[in-house]
Amino acid sequence: VHGGRKKNYYFLCAMSSLGVSPQTHQHQQQSAPQPQVGTRQSDQKAPPQVFEAQIPVNVFGGQVFTIQLPTGQYVQAVCPYDQRGGNKFQIHPFNVPVPPGLGKDRIFRAMVNGNAMPIIAPPKALTNEPLIIYAPVFTPTEEPTKHSSEPLVAVHGSVDIKVPPQLDLDAIEIPNEFLCPITQELMTNPVIAVDGHSYNKSSIEKWFQSHDTSPKTNEKLPSKVLIPNHAMRGQIVEFLEKQEKQARK
Repeated sequence: VHGGRKKNYYFLCAMSSLGVSPQTHQHQQQSAPQPQVGTRQSDQKAPPQVFEAQIPVNVFGGQVFTIQLPTGQYVQAVCPYDQRGGNKFQIHPFNVPVPPGLGKDRIFRAMVNGNAMPIIAPPKALTNEPLIIYAPVFTPTEEPTKHSSEPLVAVHGSVDIKVPPQLDLDAIEIPNEFLCPITQELMTNPVIAVDGHSYNKSSIEKWFQSHDTSPKTNEKLPSKVLIPNHAMRGQIVEFLEKQEKQARK
């Protein structure tokens, strides 16, 4: 709502790999994003997917529009000022942990892909349990990404954490949860697989080149989709910063 007027447009979202027919969805400019209901991994009916989308032609920078995914979830996106209607973008799944001390409404805010998003935790979700949250990723491309019917190996291309050169990781006691179960080395790009465990991105991708099973349980996985573990990434960065400060003393 802006200046007492409402402007309605329509959004077209299609996901070829799911075989879902294009649908039209209403969106409008509004001052605050609406909470998105997080999905527990145990409640996920299908492996997380990357969705191809397009900014509605009549939308301009700073305008908020709402889209409905084929999964039934609603996602709000703000059109960046350097984008315009007609540009393509993607909607990625992200891993967001449930914080402690939730109120009765079970709403909390979290940084997802650089945006502060209100999220509703499902009734059975426990503290620190990862929830699947979908958020827009605006990366201008001339052609939409081609998706096959095969499970994706990864849905995010985040860069590795840079370890300070003055740190000797062999001389530091690294918490077990920061170690990749495959290599037993510090994870510099933690991702979470559909088995619920976190791995270093390069290590699990190499594993998936010759396996379709979980490195932890050896059970066959329904998908090779990987979701960035932003919570653990932040913890590892904080840990390295503390170690760097101690090394300078």
